[in-house]
Amino acid sequence: MQGKKRFIDIDFNRIWNFKEEFKKTYEYKRAKQIKNIIANSDYVFDLHSATNPSPFFLIPEGKIDNNLLK
Repeated sequence: MQGKKRFIDIDFNRIWNFKEEFKKTYEYKRAKQIKNIIANSDYVFDLHSATNPSPFFLIPEGKIDNNLLK
C-alpha cells in the first residue's frame, strides 16, 4: 500500500451513492462493475478487518430465511 492509504482516488466504502462528482475515479468505475454482480446475487458477504481485535458479528438486512440459521 503505497502512501499508507487504502484507496486510489476515494474511499471505496463511501462511493456507493454514485454521485456525479466521483464519476472519473477508479473506485466509482469499480463500484459500477460490482453493483451489477451484487444486484444478481442471492447473498452478499461484506467482509472487513478492524484495527483492534474484535469478535465476529453479522448485520443481516432484508428478509431472513430462518432455514439458513438451522
